[in-house]
Amino acid sequence: MYSDLTSVFLNNLRALRFYVKNVEKNIETSILQQPTDGVALSGMLMHLAMRMKKNNIDMSQISFSNEIPIDVVDLVKKTILDITNQIQEKDVDGKKVYQYVHVSKDIKKEYQKYEIAERQEEILYSGSLMLLITYFENLVAGVLKKDFIKHPQRVSLDTKSVSYKMLLEFENVDTIKNYLIEQEVINKMYDSLEEWKKFFQKQLKLELLSWDKSFQKLQEVMARRNLFVHNNGIINNIYINLVKDSASDKIGKYVGVDKDYIDSAIDLIEYNGISLVIEAWIKEYANNDAEVNGITNMIYDEYLMTERWEMAKQLYEICLKSNKLCNADRILCQINRWQCYKWLGEYDKVKQEVDSMDLSALKTIYILGIFALKEKYDEFFNLYDSQDEIGIDELKEWPLFIGLRESEQYRKRFLKDEIEYIDNSSTEEVANN
Repeated sequence: MYSDLTSVFLNNLRALRFYVKNVEKNIETSILQQPTDGVALSGMLMHLAMRMKKNNIDMSQISFSNEIPIDVVDLVKKTILDITNQIQEKDVDGKKVYQYVHVSKDIKKEYQKYEIAERQEEILYSGSLMLLITYFENLVAGVLKKDFIKHPQRVSLDTKSVSYKMLLEFENVDTIKNYLIEQEVINKMYDSLEEWKKFFQKQLKLELLSWDKSFQKLQEVMARRNLFVHNNGIINNIYINLVKDSASDKIGKYVGVDKDYIDSAIDLIEYNGISLVIEAWIKEYANNDAEVNGITNMIYDEYLMTERWEMAKQLYEICLKSNKLCNADRILCQINRWQCYKWLGEYDKVKQEVDSMDLSALKTIYILGIFALKEKYDEFFNLYDSQDEIGIDELKEWPLFIGLRESEQYRKRFLKDEIEYIDNSSTEEVANN
């Protein structure tokens, strides 16, 4: 039921990450182009001086290679300082603006190449932030719509009314119902993040501990997006009121978005978005095997197989909070959660849980998983040889068996030919010498 929402959301985030990474490379290439003559060199030094001025960077913070002669370094420093003195500063709508005056046409053209490249960075990161929040809002709207369709009482459809004109335009009652639901979703989307959270917690009975835990960060990311959409990135009272740790003296100042910020914002939005979907998904369909498989397969494919252990760990913990999961699904989620702790180097935090697990009533596949976690490889292979639930393909591919694949027992069994080849090669090398 929620798999379509999840798929679109994750595909959007993958594409956004890929887009940011590739455009960064193109921008970096243009910025790092080596000047080929005096005019181009002047343009590059003007750009460097402007960046220092805008970011309050002192000359002492600029490092030069030891291979550059000291007299050349001194000349470059003096040139940059001379250029800096040509920069004029003025205030435009609360934002400081810097510009050069009386620059030759050729040098100005070269300088603008670097300015354009830097502006591309601003567009890339602020534009990506706007897209990111749009993807998040689309996901929230999708969850609301699916919930309202399944639970129309939350929309109070029996108290809604439509005009006679609309009645003439609609084909049937279902069309009217869908229209009213869509209108309710639109109305909800005008609410604040705080109101969304309250609605999901009160009406859908979701815990949303993930939102509680990172609420201030999530609030700030959305507020920063709004600054770029509505106020050219200039901090205003609305932002200050929403972002609790912001000082009032920041009002009127420009707030930027850089590479580190957008990378962490994507991770934050992904975590909060997927957490919301999983909670709603389990709430409605924990008794449906196909739907639960959809949840666990998504976490496995998207996070375990890509070794995103921290995210996978948190999502499995959300699943385990549900009291509706059947025993088999709960054990599966538990083992996968434990392996996340193990690969994060935090196995001590769950070791007691693993050791206290009663193996007597478990299926063979789960016992093998626990033997692998405990690194009891002799016991693992004794049991492995007597079953057919797990084969060599699983041993080679499943993240659960990362440690096992490094064990001596595994290498002797499945890398025998490779080991013999290495041994033979070493013997022949000694003989030839």
